[in-house]
Amino acid sequence: HLEVKLDPRVKVSNDALTKQLELAQDVNTTLNNSVALFNEIDKKIKNDDKNIKQNEKDRLSDLKSKVANLCGSLAGFASSVQAADASPTQGQKELFKELKNNYNTFSKDFNK
Repeated sequence: HLEVKLDPRVKVSNDALTKQLELAQDVNTTLNNSVALFNEIDKKIKNDDKNIKQNEKDRLSDLKSKVANLCGSLAGFASSVQAADASPTQGQKELFKELKNNYNTFSKDFNK
């Protein structure tokens, strides 16, 4: 039986920690989805190399670069959220909303 206790030096409510955990989980899910999307794009470029038109290949390569940048942003953001002992700030919530919207846009662009 393992019991985890809050560091007594940290003064934060359980509600704040719950919100931080929820954001961290959402960020990790979006990061995992973004990595999967990157891999799908990469696979399509490599597997269809001979059958894919140059303009489609360029579009996918550009999208792959955008998704790679998104993955890096999400990874850094995930670290900062997980390191905090506080409820997410409004700035963090807004940034995550923007990053998640970018993922949704890139995913739609890939599947069109």
